[in-house]
Amino acid sequence: MRKRAALFATVFLVTAPAAADIKPSERPSLAGSIETMLNIFPDPMQRELRFVAPVISWLNLDAEKIGDANRDITIRFTGWAGVDLGETWLDDRRAGEVAVGFARIRAPRLGFEATVGRQFLLLGLARAERLDGLHMSQALPVGLRLETFVGGAPGPRITYDSGDFLWGARLSYRLRDLVTSGVSFLQARKDLEISRELLGADVVVNPKAWLEFGAGALYDTVGTTLAQLDLFTTFYPKAGLRIAADWRRVVPVALLDKTSIFSVFSDAVRDELGADASWRVHGRVTLTADAHLLAFDGNDTGYRLSLGATLRLGSWNQTTATARIGRWRDSAGGYFEGRAAARHRFTPAFFAAGDVQTYVYDNAVNGSTVSFGATATVGYELARRLRVLLSAEGGITPLFEKRGQIMAKLEYEFMRFYK
Repeated sequence: MRKRAALFATVFLVTAPAAADIKPSERPSLAGSIETMLNIFPDPMQRELRFVAPVISWLNLDAEKIGDANRDITIRFTGWAGVDLGETWLDDRRAGEVAVGFARIRAPRLGFEATVGRQFLLLGLARAERLDGLHMSQALPVGLRLETFVGGAPGPRITYDSGDFLWGARLSYRLRDLVTSGVSFLQARKDLEISRELLGADVVVNPKAWLEFGAGALYDTVGTTLAQLDLFTTFYPKAGLRIAADWRRVVPVALLDKTSIFSVFSDAVRDELGADASWRVHGRVTLTADAHLLAFDGNDTGYRLSLGATLRLGSWNQTTATARIGRWRDSAGGYFEGRAAARHRFTPAFFAAGDVQTYVYDNAVNGSTVSFGATATVGYELARRLRVLLSAEGGITPLFEKRGQIMAKLEYEFMRFYK
């Protein structure tokens, strides 16, 4: 027990300074936040009732504008660590992961940028990759930019295998705010064997401030097939109103590691065609809608529909209420979805919130056609930038007869600017 307490104290103290979003500034800044959560719930995988109590701390750090006009350094870190105070739930009672952790240096006058560490690469419209390694970017004449990267694809935990060896490049072009386009290449190897190789191209055009359209494609050179194709347009006919239409064709297996067992299960082609819209009727009411047709291998068809609304009340919008209904259907079945949530701030320091969600399935799952869950939360600001939250959740699902948990969370954030 002493070891557990010592480990929990270490997790708390190590993650204590911690990441709030900060406003842009020309001065060097350091911002951070910590979220330490204690969850208590019955182990759903065991027939005998036993409680597990994992304590998990999230740490975020964000240091910006370190340097001068010739070089600008940014350091970012987001990760978590946990220890189980009850029955074993986390791996070996201790677990953790670095979600993002990198240092980036910019040389604005040279148009150069380099990032080293765990990061996310945005390779155009259709693809993002997680990388443990080095990414470099260099501005070229006439609006061109060349990016190169090399490293590994991290696994789900820092203690796991680092994954594939990745390398690739992207050449992009930007014409003011009118056109952005690019081509990209990515290759992943595992044990010297090519497991993925993708060629990509994308373009986004903004002919008017109220109109945007674009396209993106990925080609799988190993399977010699089109892996993904995206077409979209977004229209802003008036302030507060956005209407978007899109079509996506994707072959999931073409995006997978060819050495993975999952790559042999299916080569199904999935198409989605539809539109969505959001309308801020005025400062207190926002409406949303979504409608898409679905097709699988061109034969099996389905659809998804949803309607939503958000209402803000009070002299300083201290009350927020949201509601959403949805429907999903394909040849195998479908479900109806309903959700309602509300949050009210009684004082600047104290708030309460509630959330209920239910699914009604067309076909019974384990003899049940209904899933229901509810959450209640209260929060109080103990001091400036220091908050405590207490939450309780319960419900029934087709997989578990009953489920429930209690969560306590302590949040702290800080921000500091330097001369």
